[in-house]
Amino acid sequence: MKECLEVLTERKETPNDAVLVQLVQAQLVVDKVIRRSWDESGITAEGLDNPRLPTSFFIQTMRQQLQRIKGRIPPELADNKVVLFHLYQAEMAVYETALSRSPPRVEDVDVTRISHLYACLAATKNWFDLLLTVSPEEYVSLPITIIFQVSHCLSTLFYLSTFDYPGWDREAVTRTADLQFISQQVIDRLDSVAEAAGIQNEGTDGDSWSKAARILPKLQASWASKLPNTVVPAVNAVGQSSALSSTDEGFLEAYLNWPDIWLQHQVDDGANSLEWQAA
Repeated sequence: MKECLEVLTERKETPNDAVLVQLVQAQLVVDKVIRRSWDESGITAEGLDNPRLPTSFFIQTMRQQLQRIKGRIPPELADNKVVLFHLYQAEMAVYETALSRSPPRVEDVDVTRISHLYACLAATKNWFDLLLTVSPEEYVSLPITIIFQVSHCLSTLFYLSTFDYPGWDREAVTRTADLQFISQQVIDRLDSVAEAAGIQNEGTDGDSWSKAARILPKLQASWASKLPNTVVPAVNAVGQSSALSSTDEGFLEAYLNWPDIWLQHQVDDGANSLEWQAA
């Protein structure tokens, strides 16, 4: 893969090749995070004999890789939204490693870990801020990966909003990025894509953005039931069935089983044996 990227970087045939290079580099960082989560034997750092990098050191290493990627972005791509989407998502994936845990002692407060959680929150907010600058008609020109990043980012914001850890201020999370408010903005935006872009959907099948807009309210209601002082929103109009069509069920399965769903298994109480090790 590294050799392919070098060739593509040196021999660009179209402007999109330069974009592709940035996307692949960002995704390679995300892949390392995913592999760390699923590899039961752990990851060994190059040149080190440790069976697994301490979590804080792993985050620092991945952050440095992202900084190098950002530093090599051509000036003409500095404001490219597709590139920024993938960089923000990669940054979020790196920092959300701080959500993996074994149950901490009540008195334990790890300042480094807290700072990583806030960095994860900042990256998540940056991603949504960028998404909401895209006009509905422009969504159809975005790569399909953005739809699955919506799922990843909303799930991460949910876990940040409900994460119980000494020193972690969940109210500050809501003040910074209110999950219910943001998810409703995203739903409204996705729901308007088809009309704005002139897409004619027929029957139960439809474009991916419309499918996501139909599914997200159900997830939103599920999240609301676990958030304090939150009213569970209605997920369907009067007289309409709340059941998903078979088409939507298939889309939901793919939507939620995208590789980044590993995070759900990390934060379930007792579902993982990873231990935080401060640098």
